[in-house]
Order: sequence, then structure tokens, then C-alpha cells
Amino acid sequence: TIFTVFLAVLLIILPGSFAFKISASQIGSNDIINPDLIYRNLEIDHGLLSVGVYDTDGEQFLYGENLDLALQIPGISRLFLAGIAADTLDPDQRVAISSNAVAADRSITAAPADEINLSRGQELPLEYLIYRMLFYHSDGAAVAIAEALALDEASCVSLMNSTAHDLGLNDTYITVIRANIESDSLSATDQSRQNTTTVTDLVKIMLNLQRMPAVKEWLGTYEAFLTIEDGGQRLVSMRSPISRLWTLSEGQVQKAYNVQADISLTMTSGETKEGFPIITVAVSEGKSNLIQNTTRLYSA
Repeated sequence: TIFTVFLAVLLIILPGSFAFKISASQIGSNDIINPDLIYRNLEIDHGLLSVGVYDTDGEQFLYGENLDLALQIPGISRLFLAGIAADTLDPDQRVAISSNAVAADRSITAAPADEINLSRGQELPLEYLIYRMLFYHSDGAAVAIAEALALDEASCVSLMNSTAHDLGLNDTYITVIRANIESDSLSATDQSRQNTTTVTDLVKIMLNLQRMPAVKEWLGTYEAFLTIEDGGQRLVSMRSPISRLWTLSEGQVQKAYNVQADISLTMTSGETKEGFPIITVAVSEGKSNLIQNTTRLYSA
């Protein structure tokens, strides 16, 4: 198609030197994603609140709408937790479960198929808690990971905001670890900025994370089988709520993350059918897996 030929030419002439690494110790980066769209007049009927398709080789947005719109997505804290954990903790490390983590898990949005209930004093593998957090949006797992990274939730929030600042994520601000926290428990200031980001910053975060081997594996897994010590050894199976995305995209999607809430997010990285690497970000109002929207972005 004309679209494909034009894209191929652009990929040849555009430079490539963009890199991030999520680390609390990293010195700030001044790299900026070019906000100018290659396909300014491309029209995709999607009905999304915000959307972006980014060419990772050419370091350029190919398509987007409302790229810098402020979006309140509580679940973005999970991405920071995964990145910082991969950077500072051993994937095989066992993480202690506190009473605070147990209480946080009462609002888990999807019951894990493994039927493991968190209890005070448990020690569970970091990898298990990562998948429990990413697949089932477990606040208990998120709190346990946060407490392994810092003294408490508040200290971990400060760590994440410091990391965001160091990475040049100018429009990203974290107020809470728990994605299911009631808004009336936050200050007026935090309510107005609750885990806020933009599509532009989300692309930077994904560029960042997919260069980390552990996170690359976590986001690239749609079904995991793990052996857990929980009153004896047991094999548990964990499955992503958007596992169909890998199949329906016919292998084009390679890594993905989904949040289903008042504002839903599906972010992926993969390749077009022509072999060009891209990152997609789709955001909508209301709970949605955004699978259909995402597959359409890969075939646009």
C-alpha cells in the first residue's frame, strides 16, 4: 500500500539514538520525543480518548490524537513498580507479605485463578507478585513490592516520582501505589493529579521498560506457570486478561499491559506485518480491554 511504502522510506531516512533506563539512581535525561506526526491527515475511526502509534526505529510518532492530554490512570504505578523492582531486586527474591499488603488486597479487581490468598508472614517470589499485580491488578502484591523497594508506600511513591523526574517524564505524577484506592481518601491536590500521565510519557516508559530483560519477559508473557511454596509446593497458572491480543494480532503484539478502570489503557510493543517495530497506546473512557482498538492500530 502507499502507507507501507511511505513508512519504509521514512524509516530509512530517520535517525535512531533514543534510549531510557528506569532507575532511581539515573541522572536526568533531556531526550524529547518529537511531537510532530508523520501522518497528520491519517484518519482512524476509533472513538478513543487518547491514542498514539510510535515508530521505535525512526523515533517518531506515526499517528496520534491528544498525545499530551492529562490522563488519570491509577494503574500506571504498576509499570514503575515493575521497572524499579527489575532494576534493584533479584527476580528470585522472596518478598514478605505485611498486614498492610493483606488489607490492600481486599479490593482485588479479578480473583486469581490460583486461589492464593495473601496472609501476613507469607513469603512469595517477586516474579509471582509481579504477575499477580500485572494480570489481576492486585493492590496487595503492589504494596508488598513497594515495601520491598522502600520503607513504606509513601517512600515508594517519592521514589517513583523521583525516577519519573530523572527520566524526563514531565507530565507524569504518582500519588498512590494502590490502583483501587478510594478517591475520598486522598487530599484535594492528590485527587486532581492522581497517577497522572500522557500518551507521550507512556511511550517513553515503554521504551524504557522493554530494554530491561526481566520486564521485557513479564510484559511479553500472557500465561505463566510458577511453582509456589504456600503450605507446600504447588503449581499455579496465571493468565493475562488480554491474552487473546497475542493471538488476534497474529504475533504482531510482543509485549502488552492493560488497565481496566474508569479510564482504561492498553499499551503494547511489537511489529507491523512489514516488520517495523512500533509502540501503541490506546486510552478510553470506561472499562475496556481495548483489544479490537489495538489490533486495528497494527493494521492501519
